[in-house]
Amino acid sequence: MSHTALAPTHAELKGVKAWLLGSDPTRQLALRRILMADVLCLSIDLLRAVGAYLGLISMDHLLIQVLFDVTGITIFYLLVRLGHTRHFKDPAVTLPQILFGLSSVVISYGLIEVGRGAALQILCVLLVYGMYRLTPRQIMIAGGLTVAMLVGMVVAMSRMAIPGFDIQAETMNMALSAVLLPVLAFIAKRVSEMRSRQIAQSAELSQTVERLRELATKDALTGLTNRRHMLTLMEDECQRFERTGKVFCVAILDIDLFKRINDEHGHQMGDAVLKQLASLAFGTLRASDVFARWGGEEFLILMPDSDLAGAEQSLGRLREHLSQHWGFEVEGQWHAVTLSAGVTQYRQGEDLALTLERADRALYAAKTHGRDQAKSA
Repeated sequence: MSHTALAPTHAELKGVKAWLLGSDPTRQLALRRILMADVLCLSIDLLRAVGAYLGLISMDHLLIQVLFDVTGITIFYLLVRLGHTRHFKDPAVTLPQILFGLSSVVISYGLIEVGRGAALQILCVLLVYGMYRLTPRQIMIAGGLTVAMLVGMVVAMSRMAIPGFDIQAETMNMALSAVLLPVLAFIAKRVSEMRSRQIAQSAELSQTVERLRELATKDALTGLTNRRHMLTLMEDECQRFERTGKVFCVAILDIDLFKRINDEHGHQMGDAVLKQLASLAFGTLRASDVFARWGGEEFLILMPDSDLAGAEQSLGRLREHLSQHWGFEVEGQWHAVTLSAGVTQYRQGEDLALTLERADRALYAAKTHGRDQAKSA
């Protein structure tokens, strides 16, 4: 059998990856972070195993260390992989993971004489890693617990009278660590604060961009699509018609006797009538229809994938709905509000201005024939 046949296929590798990470995107991100930390931890254990093979490290101490690491790795992986942390603010449980890593290094500091200086360096690496994952408060907690764990380990080692243990040298190491680790934690805290500010500024910028987009596309009073953006949408619909042949219709609506409402009841009532129309229309129009404020008391509806007969039916449903709910009450008297409409279907190859002109003529016909009706052209 060839070596190529023994090699895993691309599909097999994808299957392993899917099994390791699952399908949920949030859980996948959390598991990737866990697996990155696990690779670092197991790589250090592999180096320790080489040291045990060379006789530099006690096999018993190595087994204790590996058992501790593998147990912690397995617990964290299963907690995330099985979804037990999905409702946490941090599904990757980063702080507990880093504290576990720090405690693992402190244990190796006590058990494995060779490379104790390297253990202190690894502690620094873990804190630096934390500055990009933890909050400033969490970083200070991690730094303080690290110093406390190291001091506790040195005290335990001195009382156990471990052979070769030099209390003076280790006290000096602890003194250096007591200075270095808090300083490093403070620096990591400042970096984390800067990162938090950048994230907040980015979120604020996104919100500002969204507000600007709304200002550019929405009518300030009604929240409907504004005239400028509706023109863009209609031009896009014309191009789609040329590509696919899917018809669309345009309807222009005008509130009947709106000037009288403003004159007799004030502009505030007029604004309320405009906003009420915008709210009621969404209850009857299709999700694909676009309702826009065209100007003053005029509105426009873009009806994609609709012929003239379908557009007339849609307008009929809208007018029936408005007749039941649209109006205002003054001194106990109800004043119903009506509208007139003109609707037309876009014709192949014509300029959009001609379509709008035809709909406007149909609206004029509805006005001159008594209002509160819809005409088509």
